[in-house]
Amino acid sequence: MKIPLSWISAYTNIDTLLEQKGTKDLAHLYSIHTAEIDGIEEIGTEDKVVVAKVLSSKPHPDSDHLNLVEVDIGSLGRKQIVCGATNVVGAHYVALATVGSKLGSARDFEIKLSKIRGETSEGMICSEDELGLQEDRAVGIMRLEDHFDEVLLESKLGTPFFDLELQIPGNGTESYSFPIRDTIFEIDNKFITNRPDLFGVVGNAREFGAVFSLPFADYVGKMSTKPAAIKVNIESPNVSSYILASIKNTPVGKSPLGIDLMLRKSGQSPKYDLVDMTNFIMTELGQPTHVFDADKVE
Repeated sequence: MKIPLSWISAYTNIDTLLEQKGTKDLAHLYSIHTAEIDGIEEIGTEDKVVVAKVLSSKPHPDSDHLNLVEVDIGSLGRKQIVCGATNVVGAHYVALATVGSKLGSARDFEIKLSKIRGETSEGMICSEDELGLQEDRAVGIMRLEDHFDEVLLESKLGTPFFDLELQIPGNGTESYSFPIRDTIFEIDNKFITNRPDLFGVVGNAREFGAVFSLPFADYVGKMSTKPAAIKVNIESPNVSSYILASIKNTPVGKSPLGIDLMLRKSGQSPKYDLVDMTNFIMTELGQPTHVFDADKVE
């Protein structure tokens, strides 16, 4: 089970603790007190990937599939990038890996100043998978204006991309902001078979608070008091309760990047918003949920 520490901090803020102890020591202490940490994953450790503004894009003079892109990266100046992604045309803001950036899970892919078909390329405009935000291959570069306010992006030119913040539903109804960069603890599930409260983010956040004497803000969300539109009969003696809520006229679409990324950090594979919502609840609260097509439920 993977637990992003940024999500833990929505309930028990461990940022200061993480700075004081360091990632490995914190994992060791949690292993001693509660559950074995099988692995540690770091996301967004490269500060040389920065927010850039696309000033112009034109076809490469010696290629029918490449573009010459001029970008502005604030105090770092303007750079020319050779880019093969078709969706760079019309893009406003992008994540630019500047010369010297090291990408990949092992940080073994270094961006160098290069010449491509006779044109200088001073970096690489990145896709979601090149940024380590997803495993499957993206169809093009990441257009930041699709996920962030352009006024914000303009103020962040030249700053680390991984410092940008996304939002997810917070404790109850409030939204919660978290940076893209993160530390993820992988907890060995067999060590917590007698602790079902630890099969979710909230339970682990409560445990962090108890172990390290930190304030904990318990989950305050509530189920609707309205009766379910679909009657439920429990036929198994092993099920003590079952709640079925009806949601009508809800279009199906892609989840916001904040939810999509937090699920990926947690080892989930985002599908579409209704399914992602149930996986989000399960990961946060440790409560399995499922979404059904009402027309197919008897």
